[in-house]
Amino acid sequence: EMLGLNNAFGHDKQRPERRSIGAGGLVGQSICEFLSAPSDYTACGTDRSSGNGSIMRLAPVPILHWQDEEAAMEVAWRQSKTTHQGDEAADCARLLAWLCVRAITSGSGKAVLDECSAFPARLYATRCLAASMREERHEQNTGLPLEGRDWRWRAPSYRFVDARASEDPCYVGSYAMDCLAMALHCVHATEDFSAAVLRAANLCGDADTVAAVTGQLAGAMYGVRAIPDDWVGAVERWDPERSIRARAWLLFTAPPTCAVDAHEQPSYPTWRAMEVAAEEEARQKVAEGAGSEAAPAMSLGVGAAQRDAEEERRKRRAERFASGGASASVSGGSDGGCKVPRT
Repeated sequence: EMLGLNNAFGHDKQRPERRSIGAGGLVGQSICEFLSAPSDYTACGTDRSSGNGSIMRLAPVPILHWQDEEAAMEVAWRQSKTTHQGDEAADCARLLAWLCVRAITSGSGKAVLDECSAFPARLYATRCLAASMREERHEQNTGLPLEGRDWRWRAPSYRFVDARASEDPCYVGSYAMDCLAMALHCVHATEDFSAAVLRAANLCGDADTVAAVTGQLAGAMYGVRAIPDDWVGAVERWDPERSIRARAWLLFTAPPTCAVDAHEQPSYPTWRAMEVAAEEEARQKVAEGAGSEAAPAMSLGVGAAQRDAEEERRKRRAERFASGGASASVSGGSDGGCKVPRT
């Protein structure tokens, strides 16, 4: 039975003895907000809201935009803002996308970490994070204790910021800056995919998300073939149709027309208004006596017709991929689509 990756944990027989966080509170609020009042960016939380949710889900962005570093960083920033107001979370997403794209295109493995200091950070904090530095007093960290601003992930003894870990051990790594620093340390301190992810999982705290971010980096660095077969099998227990592989391949091989530049992509309200206008125009033409053959297609509306056609093309490509018509050589993989995700 296909239980789905999103709800499979609910069928874990050992769950009553375990804790499960599920979706973060801010992400849940943003989803409810979007359902009631669709918008590009969330108004939930504050400008300090920089949880790790928007980097945990980032993998589809660099896989789709692997040939365009600037587009990958811009889409990474925008998708973060759909659920998190914080600029730190958004710039962490830019850094993660930047590293993954460079790892995919260079094929140099963990040597890509040597380029971190060249990251075009928008914030002082993420500039220090990329360079594995401790922050000094700066106008952007006024009022924040500097003992909590140590991002020296290259240090052999680095694990996480002790001050935040002591406050709530179960949530260490839930802050985007901590999460990415921990993930960077894990790939820096190891030599292969499985060692990096296991190191992340054993840091405890918000281990699933830290390991997910580590997996994105390690997947881009070492490639999909570096993932142990038994790990893949454990995931595909809930994905017998191998849709994750297929979607990753479709993202990686998508034509440039699918990888829409973030600056040119219409906002959700604009896109929805265009779709409604097209549907209304179609209804008017049908009412005015358009030909019987044209009426059914027109009544669908331009937006709906395009979505149906795109879905059919995606199904055909997925079927060819699943039947062996394409080689699974994606450098890292994740569930996703061509649209910038909100969740």
